[in-house]
Amino acid sequence: MRTTRVAIAGFFFADGLLLGSWAARIPAVQRQAELTSSELGLALFAMALGALVSMPLAGWMGERIGSRSVTVAALLVGSVSLLLASFAAGLGALAAALAGFGAGFGAINVAANAQGLALERLYGRPILSSFHAAFSAGGLAGAGVGALAAGAGIGPRVHFGALAPALAAGALVAGRALLPPATCETPQRPILARPSRGLILLGAAAFFTLLAEGAAADWSAVYLSESLESTAVAAALGYAGFSLAMAASRAVGDRLDARFGPVALVRGGGVLAAIGIALALVVGSVPGALMGFAAMGAGLGVIVPVLFRAAGSTAGVPAGVGIAAVSTIGWLGFLAGPPTIGLVADAVGLRTALTIVVVAIAIVALLARSARPRGREGVRVLFEPRAVLSDLDGVLVDSGPQIERTWRAFAERHRLDAEHVLAASHGRRTVDLIRVVAPHLDAEVEAATIEQEEIGSVNGLRALPGARELMESVPEDRLAIVTSGSRPLALARLRAADLPVPKVVVTAEDVEAGKPDPAAYLRAAELLGVEPAHSLVIEDAPAGIDAGVAAGMTVIGVTTTNDESALERADTVVPDLYALLLGPSRTSWRGANAVRARRSNSAASAC
Repeated sequence: MRTTRVAIAGFFFADGLLLGSWAARIPAVQRQAELTSSELGLALFAMALGALVSMPLAGWMGERIGSRSVTVAALLVGSVSLLLASFAAGLGALAAALAGFGAGFGAINVAANAQGLALERLYGRPILSSFHAAFSAGGLAGAGVGALAAGAGIGPRVHFGALAPALAAGALVAGRALLPPATCETPQRPILARPSRGLILLGAAAFFTLLAEGAAADWSAVYLSESLESTAVAAALGYAGFSLAMAASRAVGDRLDARFGPVALVRGGGVLAAIGIALALVVGSVPGALMGFAAMGAGLGVIVPVLFRAAGSTAGVPAGVGIAAVSTIGWLGFLAGPPTIGLVADAVGLRTALTIVVVAIAIVALLARSARPRGREGVRVLFEPRAVLSDLDGVLVDSGPQIERTWRAFAERHRLDAEHVLAASHGRRTVDLIRVVAPHLDAEVEAATIEQEEIGSVNGLRALPGARELMESVPEDRLAIVTSGSRPLALARLRAADLPVPKVVVTAEDVEAGKPDPAAYLRAAELLGVEPAHSLVIEDAPAGIDAGVAAGMTVIGVTTTNDESALERADTVVPDLYALLLGPSRTSWRGANAVRARRSNSAASAC
């Protein structure tokens, strides 16, 4: 699968390389074709029309001949069209070439994303952001080479004449490593379909996000060269800085999502991007504008992968259909926004016209809640136990830093060894831990004090990757949370992390002895009406794993807070909860007779 991943990343990179190369040479092509700003805007509008037609067609063709063939063909069309644009001598010729360029660009975005999503399902963990990082890196490379070519006095014809054949050859070679067409029968879908309300909101957020991206691609160099009178090299560096910052933010996008959550990430990215473009417009200097475009790229970079992933988890919509709908609407904004800015610029000036971008990004921040993942049909866990019993802290909620602060403060108050207290804390009830590390204290009184401190500091807690998807995938009458904390604390943490509260939550008050005693897990199985042998436990701490094993249950260890070596008593160990969601399993099950993995007998494929 690694070869396939490299090949898909290569197509994303090539797509960005085409766009970056075009963006860097727009001023030169405009001068060569002798176009005004409004005429350039019309030529860019032809590019938008080409993409508008090609996107639904690419999805329709992908279902029939496979996204592999569509991806390869789209890159070939885009490369040839870019070369033709460099020979355009007027508005008509340039508009025709850009219509083909837009068709290739739009088709490859639909088809390559279909490939990326199919491979992500095979991996069983998020990798989509890495492909978007490759696209941004391609944009950076294209803009950088364009800047060097402009500085060296190399015209667009020579530049694109070298680039197009290289990309065409690469497409033919790398296309062999893409996922093959689906061999399974799939129902025929219409080329155009009305999206649900949730997808419309996600599409609106994608539209305004990509409108801003398109503005940076098509107008950053023009703004720097004409409005700020920069050199050709500095003008090309505007989009280069934008692409570099975007690639960097997308490279860490998955980790940022896990740390801050999708809603906060989209909102924060929108705020940063809005400040960046406002800085570029208000400061009125070349260095300030370059810094502003870089900030804009960093903020926008993390948003699109989050929106696409949310679209893929929309209830009642297959993942590919949801992604296709949102990406089509989004790329329409990418392609239609820049010509609109061009038309407005002829009337009021480019600097004033670019305030449209500030407004667009502000709307994205307002639509941030649409990025919250929704459960969707078709997502199922890989196992089929009759009950799933999950620990809370370190499995569903990232409360580790808060817990560490609490116990370090406790150790400091009572002059205890903080490291010893922390080492003993994992998986134990608060009152039991105090009895172990400080038997001279009144455990009940101290536990009550600590509980109030922890409840008061739950703001900012985040769900761990895959937690929401897992909870929404398991039927409510088969799911329980088993935690060593109190009920008020458990409910406070679930709500702070924006996770659903199942009907069965077993807490410290419900048992006389906490983990590693099996009482809590046995109580959860009893409340669900399931035999212990038919129950599956998900734990991150040795004490919790010992409790599940002692209860006679199958146990999965998650390495979110402990190394795999500390979880050796578990039946199997996974890196995160995404490994338990639908997709081929790479886990070696040991004696887990109660676990039945869903496995496909057909080869991996992508429509």
